[in-house]
Amino acid sequence: MKRCFVVLALACLAAPANAGADGDPCAVVPVLRPDASAAEVIRAAGVLERTTVAPQACPAVTALASAIVSRGLEVGDLDHAVGACEYLTHRAGGVPRDVRVGCARAYAFVGEVAKATVLLEAQVAEAGEDRPGRVRALVGAARVLEERIRFSAAAQLVGRAVREAPEDPELGLRWVENLLEAGQGAAAGSASVEVAGRLPELRRELAKRLVQRGAAKHAVALVEGLAATGVREDLDAAVSILAGNRDRKGARETVRRFVREGAAGDQRGRALVGADVLDRQGLSLEAAETLEEALGNLAAAAPDAVETLGGLLLRAGRAERAIAVLDRAFELGGRSLEAGLRIADLLQRFQQHRAAAALLRRIADVPEARRVELALRVGRALRDAGDADGEEAFLAQAAEG
Repeated sequence: MKRCFVVLALACLAAPANAGADGDPCAVVPVLRPDASAAEVIRAAGVLERTTVAPQACPAVTALASAIVSRGLEVGDLDHAVGACEYLTHRAGGVPRDVRVGCARAYAFVGEVAKATVLLEAQVAEAGEDRPGRVRALVGAARVLEERIRFSAAAQLVGRAVREAPEDPELGLRWVENLLEAGQGAAAGSASVEVAGRLPELRRELAKRLVQRGAAKHAVALVEGLAATGVREDLDAAVSILAGNRDRKGARETVRRFVREGAAGDQRGRALVGADVLDRQGLSLEAAETLEEALGNLAAAAPDAVETLGGLLLRAGRAERAIAVLDRAFELGGRSLEAGLRIADLLQRFQQHRAAAALLRRIADVPEARRVELALRVGRALRDAGDADGEEAFLAQAAEG
């Protein structure tokens, strides 16, 4: 087969004006096998480059050019694939429909995006008044450009598809994703607002993508809608946008509104949720302020909520206030062994060893079986505080009874 191909190619090159012995210009045009090698593609391209036959004069030449495009893409011979596409553009009617997408791929790969887009637009135009067909054609055209990392051009096509099918959530997300990939953060933010206006259930996912791709400043318009749902995950997304913009005050105010807008009997529960959301975004001080405001008089608050407040204050670097609050939580919990050990662990994680030792020594009603364990915990806390003498004295006193 290869030998036959070479003979035909040479015959074609030798014949004047590509004509055979009987004057038929198509008589010596070779056929490129579907599994042709890269070398065969090169030889076929050489024949095509030297032909003087117009595409419409010889269907066999058109078929050869189309085969070079298809096989050239498969073997990575983009230059010859593009050359064949250039030849086909001179054909009456332009590039044949069955090779149009292949030529668009070749052009997109070598950076000829405008030429690729012209071919893809021709595919879209064929859908006519068939709206589902237009959407499929637009998505297919965008996929060609996405494959070649031409996201800006792809975004334009997907944006048109969104306007044809505005209720399709996958298209909305794809539009924003292409804009983000193209580095068009502001456009992605605007597109997100547009999509979320029709499909509010996508608001959280859109916000997440904008924040993760460094476009938090373009997601601010989504905050109000997210915070208004009363759903923890949406509040988390809203606060993440504000935190990404270093708007600590805005984040706190958003959570405060979330707390206020809850039912009267649910506000403390919502405050715990909001504080956790702020804390997760690194806003521990704002979280502590929000929770303390909601709890009011700590003497009347639930011990676990007060303990949570103490932990937030520790993370916010307010050690003195945290120790006082945790002491209050310990008292509210009846100075139990379980609460004492848990709070002491928390204090020691933040290097408050002396405060932990003092709290442990105030635990009430320690079971006989656990007194040695507790004594050792107090001694270790004193040692970690740098008070070896205090440790020794305490353990000696505990041993005596």
